[in-house]
Amino acid sequence: MVGHAVEAAFFFASLGHGTAAAMTLPLFKYPFFVTLASWAIGLGRPSGLTVSSLVSAAAGAALIIGTADEIAAEAAGVSLSLQPPSPTLAT
Repeated sequence: MVGHAVEAAFFFASLGHGTAAAMTLPLFKYPFFVTLASWAIGLGRPSGLTVSSLVSAAAGAALIIGTADEIAAEAAGVSLSLQPPSPTLAT
């Protein structure tokens, strides 16, 4: 519970540095990046279902970017939105 609160605090702090669409994308792309990174370092090939999920995630990102009136992000905002909760605080 506390870990999620920390993550949410970083996310809401990031909103001051860009549009909501731009700040939400990095936050919800964790599964995408983790799967690709684990595959790249040899921790296993993703299943068909996982690949389908990655394609859906990429399509969702493209939909957000393609339909947003304005996408603006500062480096500070992206950095804040990518901050994971501390594992010691997660319950």
